[in-house]
Amino acid sequence: MNQREVFSVPRFAGNGLDERPVRLLLGGCYTEMYDHSIARRIIDEYVLILCTDGEGWLELGDNKRKLVKSGQILFLPQGVAHRYGSTPGRYWSLLWFHCVGSGMPFFFQQIHQAARKDAVSPLTTIGNERFYFERALSVLKDTSSLIDVVAAEAVLTELFCEMANTAQKHSLANKHVIESAVET
Repeated sequence: MNQREVFSVPRFAGNGLDERPVRLLLGGCYTEMYDHSIARRIIDEYVLILCTDGEGWLELGDNKRKLVKSGQILFLPQGVAHRYGSTPGRYWSLLWFHCVGSGMPFFFQQIHQAARKDAVSPLTTIGNERFYFERALSVLKDTSSLIDVVAAEAVLTELFCEMANTAQKHSLANKHVIESAVET
């Protein structure tokens, strides 16, 4: 069964909120998508994808293909060529967002600098990423006002903060292990 839901976020111009830290453009979910792939492209948005089931792959920039498993997050930068899709003969299920905003470069840098610049982050880092994705999508599904959009963006902002804090704590823990090994 292939199920797709895509939510386009309405634009609310002239409200003084154009420079929000996280601005949602699109969000959606794909369930049990067989032979699903996105052709190589460059876009001016950050893409956040949670693989909730199955497995797939990612090619980012000129890097080799990386396996993406259930429970992993892809956080793709704007302006970098990428391709991704389900593993041939298998399916994957995804929750996803396209975002822009004044805070997105900061969040991306904080998360990836600490996580060794890897675009694939394991779900086990904070454990509740799916809650954030589902909550933001449920708000978008029934959105009718700017307040709803800002509420969904606040949920994602909190997710980015959690991911950045977790990545930094993990990085510090690894740094201390390396320093201890060097000292002994």
